[in-house]
Amino acid sequence: MSDETPILNLPLILPAQAQKHVTHNESLRLLDITVQLAVLDRDLSTPPALPQEGDRYIIGPAPTGAWEGRSGQIAAFWGGVWLFIPPGDGWHARVLDESLTLCHQSGQWVQAAPPPETLPRLGIASTPDSANRLTVSSPATLFSHDGAGHQLKLNKAAPADTASLLFQTDFAGRAEMGLTGSDAFSVRVSANGTTFTTALSANPATGTLAAPEGISAPLLLRDGTDPTRRATLDVSSISAGMQRNLTLPNISSELAALGGTQTFSGNKTFSGTFTVSAPPRPSPPRRRTPPAPSRAGRPSPPRRRRSPSAGAAWPDRPPPSPSAPPNPAPTGR
Repeated sequence: MSDETPILNLPLILPAQAQKHVTHNESLRLLDITVQLAVLDRDLSTPPALPQEGDRYIIGPAPTGAWEGRSGQIAAFWGGVWLFIPPGDGWHARVLDESLTLCHQSGQWVQAAPPPETLPRLGIASTPDSANRLTVSSPATLFSHDGAGHQLKLNKAAPADTASLLFQTDFAGRAEMGLTGSDAFSVRVSANGTTFTTALSANPATGTLAAPEGISAPLLLRDGTDPTRRATLDVSSISAGMQRNLTLPNISSELAALGGTQTFSGNKTFSGTFTVSAPPRPSPPRRRTPPAPSRAGRPSPPRRRRSPSAGAAWPDRPPPSPSAPPNPAPTGR
């Protein structure tokens, strides 16, 4: 029967052995050194000048002094002396000054294999499944930048597939935004988690927005620079079940309510009862009728006026001056 254990080489108490406590304490000391092994350094080749009780090191290459010939072994300062333990294959040691873990393989200390970069599933305080391979159960989830910006990327294989964010109540969908069945960004809502209605969509080529179900009235419009300038589009005056269409004309114009004085140009069509008033038009100037042509096509000579009696004035002439001689009577041809 061996005097030591086969793995850690701990001394065994033999039958009828005297001072059994010595052997027992030696085994406890070896366990205290090797279990949960964490060393202060792995590169030193010379023992430190003032070691503390319980300090452990992996001895570096070409050691000197008390460590001479012990390269790669574990040196532990215990009871004022150095104790050396040869490591076995598969032993792990945490190097505190480098924050890394080493593994002893084929007589060499090598860095232990890091955790795998890919996992088939991962659950953080929750249980993943085949569809939800990454699950997180927590009051909040933080994705922060690494010195600049940060992007959360959702990628899909084809336009007909879906890449979206789904908002749920008791695991039933209530709202969804993203690329759902096309490359047009849309916002959809649902009252039952089964039937979704598109509230807003954006054309990927033009950026044009569409609201297939309309916008709730009254609709308030505000000026981009002066928020006190605003306009409201309301439908409260329309009877229930009625629909009114507003079509803009094919010209540049202003759209206004027909109140007060209005000016119209071009062809217009009106229906219903309305009143039109306009200022009176001025009378056009009278035109003199030219004399009728004679039978021979020549204009008729002016009619001869009869000579008024002596001292009488022509109807279309002013009376003669008392000092001026009377006008001679007109003569015919």
